[in-house]
Amino acid sequence: MSTSLTSAPPSGLSARLNRMQARIADAHATYAFKVALVTVLSLYAAFLLDLDHTYWALITIPLIVRPDGGSTVWRSTGRLGGTLLGCASGFLLAVLFGQTPETVIIAVAIFIFMVAFFGQMQAGLDVYAYGSAGLVALIIVIDTGPNVDAAFSLAVARTTETAIPVIVVFIVMLVVFPRSISGQAADALRTARKATLSLTGRILRGELGPSLGYEPEVLPAISAANTALRALAYERTRRNHLRPRMTAVMNAINRVAIRAETGRFALNHVPDEADDAEIRDARLRLADAIDRLPGDDVGAAEFLAAADEMARVAEAVHPRQVLPPAGGDLSDRALRLGAAFYRMRQLALAVEDLMRAEAALVDPSLPYEKMAPMARRYFDPIGALEFAARPTLVFLVLTTVWIATAWPGGQILALIGSAITLIFPSIVPRALRIGGAITMAKGLACGGVFALVLMMLLPNVEGFGALALILGGAVFAIFYVTREPQHLPLAIGSVLAIAVGFQPQNTPSFSPIGLVNTLVTLTLMPVTVVSALTLIFPEDAGWVRRHLRRATDDLLGKAARRELGDNKLLEQFIDVLADLGLSVSPNDPDGVHLRIRARAALIASGEFYHQERLEGGGHLPARLAAYGPRLRSTVLEAAQRRSGPAECVVFGEMRGTLRTVFADSDLDEEARVDALRYTAVGELLAAILSTGQLSRMREAGDAS
Repeated sequence: MSTSLTSAPPSGLSARLNRMQARIADAHATYAFKVALVTVLSLYAAFLLDLDHTYWALITIPLIVRPDGGSTVWRSTGRLGGTLLGCASGFLLAVLFGQTPETVIIAVAIFIFMVAFFGQMQAGLDVYAYGSAGLVALIIVIDTGPNVDAAFSLAVARTTETAIPVIVVFIVMLVVFPRSISGQAADALRTARKATLSLTGRILRGELGPSLGYEPEVLPAISAANTALRALAYERTRRNHLRPRMTAVMNAINRVAIRAETGRFALNHVPDEADDAEIRDARLRLADAIDRLPGDDVGAAEFLAAADEMARVAEAVHPRQVLPPAGGDLSDRALRLGAAFYRMRQLALAVEDLMRAEAALVDPSLPYEKMAPMARRYFDPIGALEFAARPTLVFLVLTTVWIATAWPGGQILALIGSAITLIFPSIVPRALRIGGAITMAKGLACGGVFALVLMMLLPNVEGFGALALILGGAVFAIFYVTREPQHLPLAIGSVLAIAVGFQPQNTPSFSPIGLVNTLVTLTLMPVTVVSALTLIFPEDAGWVRRHLRRATDDLLGKAARRELGDNKLLEQFIDVLADLGLSVSPNDPDGVHLRIRARAALIASGEFYHQERLEGGGHLPARLAAYGPRLRSTVLEAAQRRSGPAECVVFGEMRGTLRTVFADSDLDEEARVDALRYTAVGELLAAILSTGQLSRMREAGDAS
């Protein structure tokens, strides 16, 4: 796939300058330098405005900066929107309920619950905006206390302190050696394409059994590519014009992956399909054609030629190839051949669409299918309630302890502990949260050392320049080693310790004892986060299994009732498999069964939509279309079985009706082809039921 981002690539001196700029922009030192520059400029602006709590500006920085422009703008936009919402909400909460501690605590707890709950409806970094709103509201309400008359001025000041770094980030990260996420998006597309086509080839050759190939091999690459494409939308550069075409490639890759998984299921579970020589030969011809597909560094002509070849392969496996003469009898083998050819044709057509999408990416003059990147999150209301309860209960406990004990450090812990418990799970994947909290504790220790060194050095120098040099050097060192996403908690902890422990101000006052007390208080924050994650609705293996089972039931039911469009349903299934399915340990047989169940439900849902298209095409005989509702209800009943396979009596009746339909000599070819396709859908659904994969629990002795 070409990664050229202009219609006329530069050459000569311009090309060398572009390559040099790209190398500089990609360097770790450049990223660390830009973050240090953001820190110094944010602090300078806060000093100019004579703000009291400049550390809020510093704390904001590690939560929004990323090496690329798209992700940074996405985070910054969410932070700015959340800041404005939190400002207005915090002001109203302070004015309306700030007269008594008990009332305001309950009001703030309700607000935290609401932003956490509604944040779970969002996908990607959008959820961070809701967490930011909760953070800013907490800052305003706790700092205001009973002094309601100062609520407005405090709201403006705190909002300014958190908005300053957002504005500075926009300026610095997008002007000083800007780095586009387009290259990362292109790399993610290449990875997803390679993984998908490799998986498809192995399936067609029968080299891959019913193991979990799609989820661990293809799904992470598809999710990463979709996230990068969404971030690319926030870049207003010449590269962004290719985003819709890259999105078309991504969606085509996803369709190929789903069709390949459907083929693998049929190959492993439809009776006699794997042993039929004619079906095997057709599969191998399709696999050979996929092996001949061009690489990712060719021109549009090569992609179009490959698309034409896939179109010829698709025509060679058209179900009409096995149709008997009008009025003739349809044998069991002809039905088996026709069903297998139908599935192979769907796969070949999906690969053809992929080649044409790649050609349109290389040559912007070619048309393409306009689609938005997958951004729809599956909303689990029970999961959202549990997620929202966690920071709410933490806030209630910490504020109660603070007020009851009058502990001086209680305010900091109640504020930052509650805020981190709200924000941290929204930006860190489930599998990394506990480890991330521990890493954040290490960052606090590291930042404490930096803060102590700053206190020792700064009394011996004068002027903002010295502060900028020393503090900027510390931030440079931190972000030089924490560029990768998995190291982000270390950066958050380090900057948090420096900001809260050192607290740079216009008129600094250095207190090593105060620093030690602050660090002792802050060390309780990772303990709070870990305790909240492990004690309050812990998202352990049992939690993942319960929510994966419930989400699968919900989406399969929506597909049967046709409540969602094909693309929307696919987006939500992918979100469930990526979020919950990949959280299942391979050593958890019950969880693995539920992951396989979700994949089987995805395949069944796709067949439901094929049914719908055939029923609405105008050619399907009404006698066969009448079986559609019964097939769907049979599948839903099977999904409610405790364990084991389910019988599909309706499919036997359907096959008998198909023979009656074919005996009609007046039936045209289109009607006979659609009848064969419709029965192929029923055959695959019957095979799904016969495996027991849709049952709610694995059968005794089944190791999945």
